[in-house]
Amino acid sequence: MNTMLNDFGLFIDDLRKKRNMSREDFINGIISIRQYQRYVNGESSLNNEKLFKLIDKLGMNFFNVHQLYFNRSKDEMLKLDSIYEEITKDNLKKAFDMLEKVSIEDFSDEYNKTFYKLCELLLLKRTNKMPVPVVVDKLKELINYPNCLDNKIINFVEYVAYLDISRYSSQKYDDTRILNFLSKKIKDNDISRNSILLTYLPSSYAHVARELGEIGEIEKSLAIAQKGIKWCLSHDVNNSLVHLFLYEAISLRNLDRHKESLYSSKRMFALLLVEGNENKTLKFT
Repeated sequence: MNTMLNDFGLFIDDLRKKRNMSREDFINGIISIRQYQRYVNGESSLNNEKLFKLIDKLGMNFFNVHQLYFNRSKDEMLKLDSIYEEITKDNLKKAFDMLEKVSIEDFSDEYNKTFYKLCELLLLKRTNKMPVPVVVDKLKELINYPNCLDNKIINFVEYVAYLDISRYSSQKYDDTRILNFLSKKIKDNDISRNSILLTYLPSSYAHVARELGEIGEIEKSLAIAQKGIKWCLSHDVNNSLVHLFLYEAISLRNLDRHKESLYSSKRMFALLLVEGNENKTLKFT
């Protein structure tokens, strides 16, 4: 049984009931009762023509149905987003407590279940409860790596997994495919499309610039850092801007462009002064 088909089939059948339609009237002239039952059970799929006819029978359009389906899992997404946000803030105990209050069975669609597994793996890694190589292997399995690199569109779970996998793999110099993949997407202005939120874009620039510098791709690292700085300044976004100035300064220094490197460093410290975070300033110094 295809759980995703089953979930959407049950959702359509629930809409039918809420619209006070008998099953016979609903499917009349479109599909047989047996075919409809198999669809609801997740045993078979429907082509678009038949699905749209069923939705039309409900007196609705595909956009309405999609919105209702999305809203149904909105609470699930909010829970997962909250957990992930605490992980990014390094509030790991709070994130663990939040994760323990839900289970993977609480989530209706496969994407949310995958997001749950991602949060779980990130927490196990950051709290040292699972060795990094094991977490990386599990992340690769979660997103079907490396086959997922053939996808022209990447979802948010894949994106976050890419960052963690490439951070480990590029340090080991054993696999730079994700790094090259993200680098190309940034170069083609394609990283922010679809499911990747713009708020995460600066950290993408910073991550790729740093990792490229780590493996000695200095010119590429500089280009990505400068592209990221330009994007942040044009959009009035400060998150990751300090890091981008740092990676720009390091790349310029490694290219013996010392005067420009010093200027980038001054811009970095000027921004740190504005932020007023003493510990952060000390770390960057």
